[in-house]
Amino acid sequence: MNRRTRLTVTTAALLIVPAGVAGAAGNSGDANGKKAEVSAEWTCDGVTAHSTKDISNVVVSIDGEHVKYDDLSGYSFEVAGDIEEIWIKSGSNRSGHGPGYGEHFERPTGTCDPGTDGPGTDDPGTDDPGTDDPGTDGPADADGDGLSDVEELERGTNPLDHDSDDDGVDDGTEVTIGTDPLNPDSDGDGSSDGEELDLGTDPLVADGDGGFD
Repeated sequence: MNRRTRLTVTTAALLIVPAGVAGAAGNSGDANGKKAEVSAEWTCDGVTAHSTKDISNVVVSIDGEHVKYDDLSGYSFEVAGDIEEIWIKSGSNRSGHGPGYGEHFERPTGTCDPGTDGPGTDDPGTDDPGTDDPGTDGPADADGDGLSDVEELERGTNPLDHDSDDDGVDDGTEVTIGTDPLNPDSDGDGSSDGEELDLGTDPLVADGDGGFD
């Protein structure tokens, strides 16, 4: 089942389209000749992909790493975090950056740029590290399982599913306790990791003796 990230955005947004195209993405035609109008809406909290057709996938760049969200549906998709670039795949549009990469957008210069509030306001650019700067809240974690989207892609888990192997234990918890987030029965004893934790047995010991420390 496909999952979509949904955020409540209270900051002002900036809507952009590719350079030289008035509200429509180039190379966005489909089999019947109609074009998907694709755009990216940037805020201090992240970016929202928009299209007049179903969005099939989105790729974002976070700290130089590309994170891909596949098997999407619907006309918008939101990603939280300090997003530098986004590729939006809708219909047959493409950017030339590789298979599966749709229309390309870069974050506009000055989006939530500290020091642009004008004279007489508190300049967030002079605060000490660790203040409430939405761009420094840490890497994106779309499914809220404690593992960043980038880390999930590196491990092979699903950044849109908090329990990739459906064993009843969040991926982040499995990494912490040492079980396999891609194997519902890490010790192969016939009981899922979640069942063993519920029973107080050790999901890393096949016979389950001695409980889980």
